[in-house]
Amino acid sequence: MIYGFFTAKTGEMTVIPAAMRLGKSTLLTVFCKYMAITNPEFGCIIVKERVEDMFNLEDELGYVDDTFCEQKICYAWVGYNKDICVKGHPEYEYGLCSRCECSKCRVKSARYEQYNYPVVVITHERLFRNANTQEFIENLKTWRNEHGVIHKRQYIIIDERPKFFASYKKSWGEFSKFISILRGINKKICYKIDTTLIENRGNEIFLNIPDEEARIIHDNEVIDELKKIKKFWWKYCNEDDVDLFPFFWDFFSNGGFRSKANLSTYQYTDYIFDS
Repeated sequence: MIYGFFTAKTGEMTVIPAAMRLGKSTLLTVFCKYMAITNPEFGCIIVKERVEDMFNLEDELGYVDDTFCEQKICYAWVGYNKDICVKGHPEYEYGLCSRCECSKCRVKSARYEQYNYPVVVITHERLFRNANTQEFIENLKTWRNEHGVIHKRQYIIIDERPKFFASYKKSWGEFSKFISILRGINKKICYKIDTTLIENRGNEIFLNIPDEEARIIHDNEVIDELKKIKKFWWKYCNEDDVDLFPFFWDFFSNGGFRSKANLSTYQYTDYIFDS
């Protein structure tokens, strides 16, 4: 395990298979302490399964040789919680926090607070249920020290097995609603995209492909149109329908399947940082 930690290279994935209670989490704590002490430029992102694991790690990294450090090196970034949500949302919805404009929200302030620590820890759910996983990771890739010098977080370490793929599906009716919302947004932004092209591709998949089950490949022309409206979707779409865009973005990007009246695709999470 130690060899795996210290020989990991940028841009490459290292998997450390080990049985329970063999010491993976303890090694992770020791690794972060050692690197923070010996390398002032060290930084990393750690992904834990449970919120309590995040706070345990934050506490553990606050001590060196049983002495509490004056300079904390780890920040636990907790996402949505119904008990502290300023707007009182009873449960999380896809993209809820990313669309929220409440300046007093702890989740919003945490986005800036985490820059002050070399190690930031988040949960699996925080990572995978984010409206834009890759953009979220990009926001975590750097930190600044007490002198304002910016350093990179070179590692992302996922404790416990991550989910790189998540499959989900939508119906013909939901595609029709998606097109209707696109038309409305397109009107607001002075008709910058070709909604007819997107609608025709969907109709072809649902109506003109004869097989009951069919494999659908990616469609770059549709993605080119969706790119033009992506930022406006989050601005103008209501909360009930916000997850339609990520689905059809993934469907036309990655391909998928049509089964009777449904489309299915998968979400792929890429952890490689840009250089």
